[in-house]
Amino acid sequence: MKPNIFILSIMAAVITACASDSASSEWVTVKGNKFIDPQGNELIFRGLCFSDPVKLVSEGQWTERYFAEAADWGANVVRFAVHPTNLNRMGWEETFSAMDQGIEWAKKHGMYVIMDWHSIGNLKDAKYTNPMYDTDLEETLKFWATVAQRYNDEPAVALYEIFNTKLSRTLPRMLRWPKRMASHPNNASSWLTQVYGQATSAMSKSVSL
Repeated sequence: MKPNIFILSIMAAVITACASDSASSEWVTVKGNKFIDPQGNELIFRGLCFSDPVKLVSEGQWTERYFAEAADWGANVVRFAVHPTNLNRMGWEETFSAMDQGIEWAKKHGMYVIMDWHSIGNLKDAKYTNPMYDTDLEETLKFWATVAQRYNDEPAVALYEIFNTKLSRTLPRMLRWPKRMASHPNNASSWLTQVYGQATSAMSKSVSL
């Protein structure tokens, strides 16, 4: 995962913490440069990136056993790498229903979830390294609006990887996505309105624009 995209994921966790005032005892929060678990202890994420949920469903591997094995390896967070073409092939509701179940399995085994929009390319020029990553801005906004609506009150979904890997010209436009997402007509969640300032600040300090 590219360092600057990792920062976006981390900053999204900050947004989750900011949006969780009404249920602070349940959420991962941020204090200084540390994550804090619901018990008030420092939390260090140690995780695994799962294969695409649709791929695992098709192979019969999207099971509790898969999650239990990750926990046995010492993971406390797992990443759901959602590829645009797979999402459309299986269907949005079917894919999100599978992820709903995956989140429950993760919680049962003491793990958090990173939600990852797994595309590699340049949104502005619509150029991608493989057809499996093909998407566009509207679909990207739709994905995150759906995530916001579905998991806004789910503390186990702790991190958000806005776009897996940008290629060159994508970055400046990417910094404007959260603001666009916040005003998207299908977005009913408040936490996205705070992503823009946090992510832009972190990205501008770590990446030469």
